[in-house]
Amino acid sequence: FYAMQVPIFMPGATSKYLFQQGHERYAGVSPWAEGMREASASNRLWPHDHISPFSESTPEAAREILKFSDYSQYPHVQHFHTIGELLHQLLTADLRGISVGMRGFQDRVVVETA
Repeated sequence: FYAMQVPIFMPGATSKYLFQQGHERYAGVSPWAEGMREASASNRLWPHDHISPFSESTPEAAREILKFSDYSQYPHVQHFHTIGELLHQLLTADLRGISVGMRGFQDRVVVETA
């Protein structure tokens, strides 16, 4: 949706990201996952031994993995903390301005990575 410049509204609280999508079944299935466990501590993408990056059931894992998500890193993503706040943002947000900002950022990313 970001590349299409569709304004995105995401929960601001980590606990709202705890929903089951079946990602835990990937943990340890691929050679990449096995290599990740064996990599040295200084050369690992996921620095935690006590939680899996595929975990969907703990706030700690959600906080860690969200750092890598577009929703946390990209500008112009709107965040809300309550349903009332979401409804207010949907009614008052400058959707065109948000979309223009998203497009500008996306254009810069495409140029920088080309």
